[in-house]
Parts: sequence; structure tokens; C-alpha cells
Amino acid sequence: MKNFLEKLHNTRHNLKTYQVGLLQTKAYRKLNKYTQEALKPYQIGTVEWALLGVLYDTQKPMSLKKIATKLDVEPPFVTELIEKLKKQKLVSLEKSKQDGRKKLLSLSEKGQNLVPEIEKMLFRESKKWLSGLSISDVINYIHVLNKISKYKDDK
Repeated sequence: MKNFLEKLHNTRHNLKTYQVGLLQTKAYRKLNKYTQEALKPYQIGTVEWALLGVLYDTQKPMSLKKIATKLDVEPPFVTELIEKLKKQKLVSLEKSKQDGRKKLLSLSEKGQNLVPEIEKMLFRESKKWLSGLSISDVINYIHVLNKISKYKDDK
């Protein structure tokens, strides 16, 4: 790891770790702000959007524990998200047929129809936010984010 950090520090940019941290924080805040603004008309935030997307991709009911793992949040937080989405009639919560204590969440018909609409809108909006970047820059950024997100906590 030291060799990696030395190489990073010695690049032509002479980046320091706190500078990299600030860049990452600024980029996250900026992208999050743009996304939050774009989602306002739908009365959902970025985490609710992620939950809806996970359910849309899965296309089957999911346990709250599995959703919490996918979103990398604690289960009580998922419960809060669900309450908001249930009020908007975007999701439905049912008891598992195999285990009555277990609750399963799925998208409602309204939620199923809304996800592609929001996805299309966010894709269109993100082209504006990322207009100064090449497609390879964006793909590389996503690739790096994916790799970092898969790091084990014990490294």
C-alpha cells in the first residue's frame, strides 16, 4: 500500500491524501445534489431511488435484511424508507409464505412503471452534469467506484 501511495504522491499532480479526499467529497456532494434536485418532482431521495432500483432489478420480493445489505445500511433505516415509499404506493410489504415473521418488499405496479421513467430522466439529466467528460472518463470512474466498493473491510 505504501508503494501505491508514494506513486500517487509523486504523480505530476503531486496529490496529497487529504486533497484526494476533498476531491472525492466534492464530487460526491455535487453529484448527490444534482440527483436530489432531479428527483424532487417524484418526492424521493437518492436512497429511496436506490431501493426502488434494487427491487426493479430483482423483479421479486426481497427481505428487509437483504435490502439493507444491498444498500449498505442498517435494517431500521430500510424500515423508514419503506414507510415513505408505502405512503406513495410505490412498494408493498407482505409476510413471507414460508416464514410469517419475515416481511418481503416488492414494487407496486405504480413503482414498476415509475422506475423506467425516472431512469430515463436521470440519464438525460446526467448527460448535462457530465458534459465535459469523455465516455471513457465516466466508464473509468464507474469502474474505479465499483472496485473500491468491493474491497473487503479487513484490508
